[in-house]
Amino acid sequence: MNFQSLFVFAVVSVFSASSCLFFGGADDDNTDNGNNKINNLGNNSNNGSNNKANNGSNNLNRPFCGDGLINNVEECDGTTIDPMDSCASVVGPSSVGELTCNSCTLNVDNCSESTFCGTERSECQPDSPPPTCGDGYRGIQTCGDNCRLDRSGCIPTYDQIAAGRTHTCGLRKDGRVQCWGDDQLRQLTPPEGIRFSQISAGTWHTCGIADDDTHTVYCWGGEDDESNAPSGSFRSVSAGHKYSCAISDNDVAECWGQVPDDVNFLDSLKPISISAGKTHVCVVYLTNQLNATGPVYSLECTGTGEGIRNEVLWNARAISAGDSYNCYIEGNDYLTCADRRAQDDKPTVVTDYPKVQFTEIDTGGKIACGIVKADGVAACWGHETFLQPPPDLVMEKISVGEAHACALDEFGIAYCWGGDPAEDYGQTVVPYD
Repeated sequence: MNFQSLFVFAVVSVFSASSCLFFGGADDDNTDNGNNKINNLGNNSNNGSNNKANNGSNNLNRPFCGDGLINNVEECDGTTIDPMDSCASVVGPSSVGELTCNSCTLNVDNCSESTFCGTERSECQPDSPPPTCGDGYRGIQTCGDNCRLDRSGCIPTYDQIAAGRTHTCGLRKDGRVQCWGDDQLRQLTPPEGIRFSQISAGTWHTCGIADDDTHTVYCWGGEDDESNAPSGSFRSVSAGHKYSCAISDNDVAECWGQVPDDVNFLDSLKPISISAGKTHVCVVYLTNQLNATGPVYSLECTGTGEGIRNEVLWNARAISAGDSYNCYIEGNDYLTCADRRAQDDKPTVVTDYPKVQFTEIDTGGKIACGIVKADGVAACWGHETFLQPPPDLVMEKISVGEAHACALDEFGIAYCWGGDPAEDYGQTVVPYD
């Protein structure tokens, strides 16, 4: 080994020894000085150990921008933003939008000014009386975040409710039709832009009369011709099983679709109301007679079906034709229900209903319901499985489907109950929007 080799070997040996001492000292400093370790590394060596402090093995545990962790000198890191940070907390309470992270610094470029309390852009003030929900709704609005109106407490109201087999439609205060439940044949989808004055839900279709000068009948859904309504002006419509019937403005009753055989109408009397059942049609006519209580009405039901015959019943002012029987309200407001399945050539009178006065009556496939005149509550009878009317609620209008019923209270709020679990399409779930 020559002199130069000895010199290099000595220098390397000294450097190696110094390195060993340096790392040993760093470990001691870490124990004694905690977070001052990085700042004190340069004091432990006179030969460039600062570079080793920046690049050595100790940096494996040092946080850096881009590791996805927010340390005490970073506002954010990559896609990681403190959940407590927002445009409102960083920019101001009136700011909305989304914060982003740019080189571990919060970026507010996507934040913008919004409606806020105390300016002309405020929708409401927390200390002011809350505004009402407006026409067609029941309830009040509240003043929410950033002084924006919260309408979650607003409940829609209806002028009419119509229950089909497995769907339900409501006529809103502004004439729009809102439906829910089974939509397999598009029975929930009324024509766009049409406002209605009356609606009726059949087995798998729905009909309504336009609330304009034309009084046109529109029908939607169904399998066959039940939705092919005739032209003309009408004042009453009833959707049945694969067919529909209506009374024109000229007091003429007519039906379309798969109309049951032997359906006919009286030309000599004025039709007041019409009800389309499964295989028969019932019409209430106004006669020329008077009694102590006023006009006398005549009821006629015609149609065909197994075990069904034609019948004429008198002094009825309201009628509902069900799948196999009819219920009608007499002039004294008492109810009569007759089974359409004839026995000994006579209709069988159904007796399992309350013997009280009614203001409304409707029949369906398996149940019938009415509104009791004395207290306004709903009463139902028929298939026990599906009878769950809401107790103690004052109702004004009621409609019955195959196995469910819906009613409107005195404010127009809709309630539905019942339903066959085997055919649950949400027909009893009233939408509150």
